[in-house]
Amino acid sequence: MEYVTLDEFTLTGIGIRTSNKAEMDPEKAGIGKLWQAAGQTLESAGITPGGVFGAYHNYASDENGEYDVTAGTREAFPGGNTRSLTVPSGTYIKFSRSGPPMEAAMAAWQEAWAYFQQPDSEERSFVCDLEAYSGTDTLELFIGVIKKD
Repeated sequence: MEYVTLDEFTLTGIGIRTSNKAEMDPEKAGIGKLWQAAGQTLESAGITPGGVFGAYHNYASDENGEYDVTAGTREAFPGGNTRSLTVPSGTYIKFSRSGPPMEAAMAAWQEAWAYFQQPDSEERSFVCDLEAYSGTDTLELFIGVIKKD
């Protein structure tokens, strides 16, 4: 875990609106299906996993409310029904994991959730959080924070 400052950039991809509660119900869960659709689209276009992002944004409130998830790239995303998102510049805490993408993502999110449950942790901004995949087995999770002075 480390502090990083990200510069603003734009993602283009496909997305859904969901909540953590919905993701716990196999019939309502959408993030896995979103990644499956994004992976198929990118693979058919010959785009490798490096440089693929998952952005969690447009939070209704906090981890208990609804939010949008966009799976995309910095380049034009192939196919139709795409959305663009400006990932804001700011202070983030980075959690890194290696392994198969789904397992690495879950491990990174579990570490982040545990970290933010600590009483002396920074406050999450709930503006934008970002998964950055830089290959088939490397994930960096960036959680937006309101940095303490």
